[in-house]
Order: sequence, then structure tokens, then C-alpha cells
Amino acid sequence: MNFDRNTVIGFIVLAILFFGYFYYNNKEQGVYLAEKKKQDELKRVQDSTKRAQDSIANYKNSPTLTTVAPVVRTAADSAGFQLALDGNETTTPVSTDLLTIHFTNKGGQIKAVELNKFNNPDSSPVKMAATDFDKITYNISAGPNRSAAIDQVFFALTEKKETPDSTIISYSTRSSEGQEIVHRFVVKPNNYMIDFTIQINGVQQVLGANVLNLTWQNSAVQQQKDLEYERGQSKVGYFFDGDFDDHIAAGGGSKEFDAKVNWVAVKQQFFNATLLAKEGFSSGNVIWSAPTDNSQLVVKATANMQVPVQGTGSATIPLGLYFGPNDYSTLKQYNNDMEDMVDLGSGIFAFVKYINRFIVLPAFNFFDKFTNNYGIVILMLTLLIRLVIS
Repeated sequence: MNFDRNTVIGFIVLAILFFGYFYYNNKEQGVYLAEKKKQDELKRVQDSTKRAQDSIANYKNSPTLTTVAPVVRTAADSAGFQLALDGNETTTPVSTDLLTIHFTNKGGQIKAVELNKFNNPDSSPVKMAATDFDKITYNISAGPNRSAAIDQVFFALTEKKETPDSTIISYSTRSSEGQEIVHRFVVKPNNYMIDFTIQINGVQQVLGANVLNLTWQNSAVQQQKDLEYERGQSKVGYFFDGDFDDHIAAGGGSKEFDAKVNWVAVKQQFFNATLLAKEGFSSGNVIWSAPTDNSQLVVKATANMQVPVQGTGSATIPLGLYFGPNDYSTLKQYNNDMEDMVDLGSGIFAFVKYINRFIVLPAFNFFDKFTNNYGIVILMLTLLIRLVIS
């Protein structure tokens, strides 16, 4: 077989691209495996410590040491938001073509999210923010010299309004002195973004300061067959001080923010959960850990973020929550640089991302219009690249 010069050049370019891809991927896997070995050793030490602590706790909680204190109620038990700390949890589902969201009156927040267009290997819908760890919370003044976490406060469902353009869910809770907290959600069709607004009437009495210390906890659970590979591909990302950055989740880590943060995200292999502040967080930090055991947990992250609150009377804090795929076109429509989470090329291969962004992705989306089979789409894309190179 005779090869002309263009064919030889084409094979050389393909070889360079493949070598670069495998080099980049192996480098990330090397970092992951090193962190995994360190975490295994750390876990052995933690397990030994936990067994000792459990033994002490069991001794202290033995029947011979148990005493029952009488319950004494005072007027403070009904002051502030104390009465809202007792209640029964009820959930309210909202469904669109893309999402099924389960809201709860406990904390007035999201309890679980299902992605209707995506299934796990066992054919069940992909679930996000569905563990006991997942929540949004902040502390409020619950009474004289008392505070409470908002996720422990029971709200009343005050609005469920459905229109062709959106579904509105509103929860509210009132103190005995008249202060009010409202959590309002807007779910739109064909949209993975959920608008979340916190409205506070009586800022000084509720928060005690002109800042809302918001905590977002998110756990990513296994969605793919290969758990170890999915852990190696998972990252924690954020848009901080006008720039995007991310970190491999394996091994755990933390990041401090001393300037404006637009959003914080937990990114798995194919999906991500993101908390956004539409006017920006002023500061904060994010801490994450990644287990190395056989549990289905991929990564757990806790973001402690500060939101400035203007005035002492009423305040409105606009936020957003994204639960959906790591699709470049889907993320780009929000105009907040979330599409940077899709790794199209970085490091010494950063130049490749421009080829992927302006040539490969548009071609892929074009072929995707004609078939739902990604294997055929990739085959057609490969033939196109070979034709261009030849």
C-alpha cells in the first residue's frame, strides 16, 4: 500500500493526539492512585480510633449509668421560632420533562432530585441530593439565647402554583414575634436550573447580623458501573474571583475564598450539582472528602458561604441550584461559565479545547440530531475527521 504525504501527516497527527490523551489521563490516574493509598492508611487509623470511641460510648450509655431528667418547659420554649421546631415531615413532588423534584417542609428545601432522561446501570433514574447528608442550612435566632439550624425548622407550604412557564413552590415559617422566613422555588420546563430565593422579614432579629452564613452539603453517589474510575473522574469546581478552577476529588481537600464566588459545584463523571449565588458569595470555603471503601459514595463536599444582607428589615437572597448533565451546550446557556467544568483540554493540551469547542462539539451535535445512538454519532464524527485530515 502506498501512502501519500497527506495520509502520513494525518496518521502522525492522530498518533500525537492519542498519545497526548493517554498521557494526560494516566497522569490524573497516577495522582488518584497515590491519594488512594494515603487515604487507605488514614482509614485504618481512623477505624481503630472509632472502635475505641465506640467502646467508651457504649460504657457510658449502659443502663447502670442512665438517668432521666424531668422535662421543664418555660415561656422561652414558645418564643421565637421554637414552636416551629416540632412538626411532621411532608413532601411535595414537582415533575417536568427533565426533572422530578421532591420538596420537604422540614427546612423548606429540596429532599431529592431525579433526572428523568438518564438511568443508572440498574435502569433506575439517576438520583441526586437524595441522601441524609444533602441539605442547605443556616443558623437563625430561635429564641432568647437560642439558635437553630434552618434544616430543623418545619415550614408551612403556602403556595404551589403551576403555569405553562413554571411551577412555584413556597414555604414559610413565622416566629411568635412576627418575623418570617420564606423559601421560594421556581421550576421551569426543559431546564435543569432551579431558582431558589430566601426572603427574610426581620433580618436583625432572625440572623443577628447583616450576613447569611449558608452551608451547602452535597454527596455524589455512584452512577456508573466502575466506581473506582468514577471516583477518579470526579472533581470539585468553582468560579472564584473571576476565574474557574477545579480539583480532583480523590484524596479530599479544601479551598478558602476571600473574594467573590459565583458558584460551587460537585462534578461527577457525567453529572454535576451546583449552588449559585446570583449576586455572588462574598467569601467562604469548601471542604471535600472521597472514601476509598466499597460504599457507593463518590465524594462528599461541604461549602460554607457568606452572603451579604443589606438593611435590617427585609431582605431577598436570590440563589440557584443546578442538577443535571455535564453537557457543554446545556451549561453554556446559563452564561455563568459553568461550561468550563466540561474538560475539553487542559495543561499542555489546552490548545485542543478550542478544536473541541469550535469543531468537534458542533459536528457531534449536528450528527446527534439524526440518531440517538452515540456509537453511530462517534463513527460519523471519526469518518469526518479522517476525511478532513486526508
